[in-house]
Amino acid sequence: MERELIAELAAILGSPDPARVPCGIGDDTALLSSPGSGGLLLTTDSQREGVHFTWDWIAPESVGYRLVVANV
Repeated sequence: MERELIAELAAILGSPDPARVPCGIGDDTALLSSPGSGGLLLTTDSQREGVHFTWDWIAPESVGYRLVVANV
């Protein structure tokens, strides 16, 4: 499901400028060019009900905590 969504977004957005985005969207991370540095890694991850947790065994605060830990 995730790979299909990535392919859909890539088809809509087109190819990025390789000078600015040496390694584009993929598995949760992209490499962006950043003046004065070797580059900037941009990443994100999600938590999906029924896949990563169910409400019968986790509190909303814990889901929030898991999201912060996975993304910071």
